[in-house]
Amino acid sequence: VYKRQVLMLVPEEDRQVHEGQLTTMALSNDMPGMQAPTDGRGLRKDGTVFPLSFSITRWGISGTTMYGFIVRDITTRKKYEAEQRALNEQLRDRNEQLQESQRALEQSEQQFRTLVETMNEGVAVTDGQGCFSYINERVCEILGYSREELLGQTLEPFLTEQSREVLREQIEQRRQGSHQAYEMTWVRSDNTQVITSISPRPIFDEQRQFQGSFAVIADITTQKRLRQQQRESREFLENIFRTTNDGIVVSKTDGTIIMVNATVEKLLGYDEGEMNGMSALNFFSQEGGFRQRGLEMAALLRREGSAQNWETEWCRKDGSHVPVEINVTFLRDRDGNPTGAVAAVRDISERRVIEQQLLQAEKLKSLGEMASGVAHDFNNMLTAILGRAQLAK
Repeated sequence: VYKRQVLMLVPEEDRQVHEGQLTTMALSNDMPGMQAPTDGRGLRKDGTVFPLSFSITRWGISGTTMYGFIVRDITTRKKYEAEQRALNEQLRDRNEQLQESQRALEQSEQQFRTLVETMNEGVAVTDGQGCFSYINERVCEILGYSREELLGQTLEPFLTEQSREVLREQIEQRRQGSHQAYEMTWVRSDNTQVITSISPRPIFDEQRQFQGSFAVIADITTQKRLRQQQRESREFLENIFRTTNDGIVVSKTDGTIIMVNATVEKLLGYDEGEMNGMSALNFFSQEGGFRQRGLEMAALLRREGSAQNWETEWCRKDGSHVPVEINVTFLRDRDGNPTGAVAAVRDISERRVIEQQLLQAEKLKSLGEMASGVAHDFNNMLTAILGRAQLAK
């Protein structure tokens, strides 16, 4: 490179820039000191390009201008700078991701909090000592206390004595990891009681140490009361069904029997199991036109929806007949569609006997009145005869 152009050490595409710098320096009248280092590119003998840092200085000797160059290979520095820039880019991207995640987390947390606070069910969290550490507004509404009155308090003061025992048992089960639903009765601030369904989940830390419980609390007071009323109504109706003196037959719309009471069993001599699945028409005797009467009653039921005071005869298991009076009506769903039928069956044997006795009495009365009339007429005729006989004398 001795006595050759310094630009030979510069890549061809960069030479014009460097040549301009040298021309500018040559035209300058001052003799500056060493210029500050400038980054550029150098060209090796093998044609490879490498990054470098160079400084230029100029001085005059015996009227001759001399240039001095200090060149430093900065390949390693550029590599580190590139790696640093890449790392900075990664950090910046990561930071943006974290910020976005933080915003999403805050938004999700706000949405979750809004959801929890507006739920129809209560949500409560208790710590390891069984104290309220979080409750939503619905819990306050259920118990009638403010959030400030409940937070930090144990549950037992707000429970009935029986539910306190339930709570102690449930806390032990939570410690064991169990989470079956259960019921508890609370005493509200106005001393009324409210029944709730509790759906719990235990909370453990990374070392599986019990930290408390999370629970969803639903007020089921109204449902419990309705169930109790329904149970009492059902028991009341079942009691009537079992003890009434009239027979009761429940059937499908086609007449297939699905239920009878004890009075029907006694009346016909069948067990309920024998009658279930039978058609009610089977009890109408073929003799005396009673089966036809049964078909007429079924037709009236389908046409009118009920048949009232229908007198006929049923056939017992032993083949004997029993006179009965039937009142039957369709059972319907909420839309008015028939779902079955219920019939009240009354044994009218005694009534038939009384009716026969009354009929016999009416006949005897008529005969008596007729005999009395005949005697009266005979007596009148006899009186007349005796009167004429007396005159004849």
